[in-house]
Amino acid sequence: MGACGRPDMPHDEMNLYNTVNSGMERISSLVLTGTLHAWVIAVGITPVQAGELEEYRKAVRERIEMELALDAEQRDWDRRKALLRDLVEVSTAAVGDLQQELAEYSRTITDTGERRQALVEERDALESALLELQKFADRAAARLEKRLSSFPRPLREEIEPTLRKLVSEAGGQSAGGVTARMQQVVSILTAIQKFDSNVHTSYEVLPGGPEGVETEVRTIYFGLSAGFYAGGPDGAAGMGYPQDGEWRWVSRPEIASRVIEAIGVAENAASRLEIVRLPLRLPENAAGSEGRAE
Repeated sequence: MGACGRPDMPHDEMNLYNTVNSGMERISSLVLTGTLHAWVIAVGITPVQAGELEEYRKAVRERIEMELALDAEQRDWDRRKALLRDLVEVSTAAVGDLQQELAEYSRTITDTGERRQALVEERDALESALLELQKFADRAAARLEKRLSSFPRPLREEIEPTLRKLVSEAGGQSAGGVTARMQQVVSILTAIQKFDSNVHTSYEVLPGGPEGVETEVRTIYFGLSAGFYAGGPDGAAGMGYPQDGEWRWVSRPEIASRVIEAIGVAENAASRLEIVRLPLRLPENAAGSEGRAE
């Protein structure tokens, strides 16, 4: 062991360190020879020398304790430094995860904003379409109401309740919304198209009829453009057609037998097929030529 201390030691500690080292070298030499005790007896040690030896022993013990303490402190610091390093690594990984989550969140916000804008535009388009449908339903209701009186009675009785409801809700909010109103329009138009494309027969009472009295008669309609009636105790007969926004009946007693025959053919079309000639239209002002329907 040489007489050198740590460079960063104070001067007093350096002297103590050198003294202790010198003493330890002397003690080590004596311990190695195994003759320390014998040498003390043989040579004889004065009280002063014995005191110095005790001081050396005390200095060695303090040196060993100090070295042990420094070693324990170094090991504790190494453990703390490893723990701090692990904490730094974990924190770094956590920061990376948070940054990734923030990036994902930013993209989500962007996507959400774009989706919201698309939904707003889609909503505006739907509202515009619903408004147009509402206007269409209102216009259809007004036009159908205007033409209602020109339809044959069986058709009027079929569509009038729905049409009245449709008209009463024009310009406002119906219980079922625009969808319900469009369904009503479609049902009315479907009924009209079905009536116009087929031949219909029925029983009707003509109030103030062509013969001046209420008479129950048989009627036959060829779509929306022409109809015929016949029956009653006096053999009343006539034909009807739309004119000036109304359905009008005109007395034609001479066609009674042909009307009855046409009704029979229409109601038994599956069992027989015959040709029946009927007027297709009335002359203007009840005079002039007329067509024929077969």
